[in-house]
Amino acid sequence: MCSSAVTIYILENHHQTDREFIDYVVWVIGIVTTVGYGDVQIKTVMGKFIVSGLMLFGSLYLWSYMAFLVAALVEPEINKISKDVDLIEHDLETVKEQLDRK
Repeated sequence: MCSSAVTIYILENHHQTDREFIDYVVWVIGIVTTVGYGDVQIKTVMGKFIVSGLMLFGSLYLWSYMAFLVAALVEPEINKISKDVDLIEHDLETVKEQLDRK
């Protein structure tokens, strides 16, 4: 993130002279965390490409944590259902064996 802030600072500072480096650091953190306040307007084409990549990275990063969280919350239920299915399969085998004996 810091390298992205440095790159954006170098590319964009001549367009936005009222900004300091720390403004770009805070802005990059906002972009990566998908908050995006909109207080910095990117003017250069290269800056727009970098920011687009940061937005995609931030979204994927957030989605990966959400997937991890959902998997952790759902796993106990999946294990319970799997055990229930195993018991039902065992009961069906028992019934089948009893029917075959008759």
